[in-house]
Amino acid sequence: MSAIPGMSWVNVPQRRVYVAMICDRHTDPVPEVFTTEEAAIAYARKVADGWLVEQVGGHDGWLYYASHPTEDDAVWVLAKTLGTPPA
Repeated sequence: MSAIPGMSWVNVPQRRVYVAMICDRHTDPVPEVFTTEEAAIAYARKVADGWLVEQVGGHDGWLYYASHPTEDDAVWVLAKTLGTPPA
């Protein structure tokens, strides 16, 4: 069921996007959306420049994850498909 009358999930085009999520304990979480995995990871790496913990690929579906353990800040990248019904 769609929230828009006459709209259904059948006629919504699917599009893959990559979300870089930035969590800084001094600000609200900030999602940045990209059309390529490479651009999202490059952005996340720029945010995490000099942080102590960095991993590529992992659990919970993320493609990249970095954190600063003494500051409790983190950034990660997830792939999402738009145009699919909610789970």
